[in-house]
Amino acid sequence: MRPVGRPAANKQPENLEFVPKRDLDRAQQELERLQKQSERLQKENERLKQETERLRRELEAALRASKRQAAPHSRGNPKANPKRPGRKPGRSYGRQACRPVPSRVDEHIAVPLPERCPHCGGGVERENFETQYQEEIVRRTVVRRFDIAVGRCHECKRRVQGRHRLQTSDAVGVGSVQLGPEALTLAAILNKQMGLSLGHTRQVLSYGFGLEVSRGGLYRALARMAGRAEPTYDGLVETARQAPVNGMDETGWKVGGRLQWLHVAVSAQVTVYAILPGRGYEQSVAILGAGPSAEAVPGDGADRLARGAGLPTSRRAFASDGLGIARPPGARRDLRTRPEDRYRKAGSQTGPDAGNAPPEPGEPSDGSSSRT
Repeated sequence: MRPVGRPAANKQPENLEFVPKRDLDRAQQELERLQKQSERLQKENERLKQETERLRRELEAALRASKRQAAPHSRGNPKANPKRPGRKPGRSYGRQACRPVPSRVDEHIAVPLPERCPHCGGGVERENFETQYQEEIVRRTVVRRFDIAVGRCHECKRRVQGRHRLQTSDAVGVGSVQLGPEALTLAAILNKQMGLSLGHTRQVLSYGFGLEVSRGGLYRALARMAGRAEPTYDGLVETARQAPVNGMDETGWKVGGRLQWLHVAVSAQVTVYAILPGRGYEQSVAILGAGPSAEAVPGDGADRLARGAGLPTSRRAFASDGLGIARPPGARRDLRTRPEDRYRKAGSQTGPDAGNAPPEPGEPSDGSSSRT
């Protein structure tokens, strides 16, 4: 019986296979490459873990900061070695400027010398005069009373009342107290152009001019202004439709919490905006109109106008500024002759044709060709 754990005396040794040195060197190089790659990936993994941990700490700090009281415009802890505030002396100061002297003076105030020197209490002798100007806002609200003549027509027997150019409404009785044209204009600029809410607009009118008005009153007044501006808006749309080239674009716009789209059409004469519930061909046509002879340069908005009109690719080119350029029906003009129209950005009202009347359809403007 054979002892356990000992090899049998008659067992043949296993066969040994010899590997060429070239293959062995190649395998050794591959092993070293894989080891280096593994070390590199481990370092990258460690770096990503540290980056993830840093971002997690910053996110937690930001979430905590959003839920606690902080001073307005807080930017965290101050710098350890901040730069000195203000302009630097010497050449790096920049151009020196000051407020110009006012062209008119509404009030003269004489400032006499004090009887005694404020430093030592001695007597003071006048030597000359110095001039100082001050521009101030007068917080005064003008209250106008209109005594409106009321009558009745002899023919139709209807009620007729007079209207002054400074009146902003014909309402009497409950609505007899109105805001003036200057106050309404300032409210429209603050709310529509500068983006202030109705509440902040009300505060500006109250703090700056002592004019008390509610947010609902401002809303209704601005709505009436919008209704009266409709004929002017329709004229601007018609001018844009007659322009030889229009740059088109749109951006998202919330109306009552729902997503809509603010469309813009820019020509050398006017800029027209429209808030519409979509961003397709129908919305573009609502501004510029439809026609089989319309030409468009593909862009964000005008490409849809071209597809909706069924224009072939041969009648479309590219604009280098990325804005869609659209031509209304009947306006056939070579885009190469009007670079100021090709590269005009949305909202711009500059250029040689700014403020001029739009040309007639098919009529080339000064310095341009009528070729297509």
